[in-house]
Amino acid sequence: QFLSGVTSLCIFMMRQNVNDSLLPLLITFLNDRDPALRCSFFESITAVCAFVGRASLQAFVLPCILQALTDVEECVVSAALQSLCRLAEVSLHSRASVLDIAAKISPLLCHPNSWVRHGAIGFFAAIARQFGDAQVFCFVRPLLRPFLSRPLLSLDAEHLA
Repeated sequence: QFLSGVTSLCIFMMRQNVNDSLLPLLITFLNDRDPALRCSFFESITAVCAFVGRASLQAFVLPCILQALTDVEECVVSAALQSLCRLAEVSLHSRASVLDIAAKISPLLCHPNSWVRHGAIGFFAAIARQFGDAQVFCFVRPLLRPFLSRPLLSLDAEHLA
């Protein structure tokens, strides 16, 4: 319930108060045992990150999202991947950060759960717009090569699936 109106709360509280008060409170939700609450966090955090900006994302939120990639609940891992996809779609990651995230996500292309695999594919499809063909070949392809059964032609979802 609370997380569904977090965007309105951000607007009301203004950026500095969100950074100082709301963001630390939201991050504590990741300590809860309930996977639904942790998933809800990842569904709502994109709007908060868009509000507070790249610096807060890099310093506070991104480490939490990356840690969630190793959560025991696959639905939480999938929600974290979807969150990373949405953040990539709105270009809140720096290029260096995207490559670091890609290195951490690429093993998930072999995950037994289809939600997790599709989330990983979605992330690579989302970052495709940030890289040209030469950059994909030089930077992204080496990260993906060990986890693909055929050569990488493009970062389109159909080539990764």
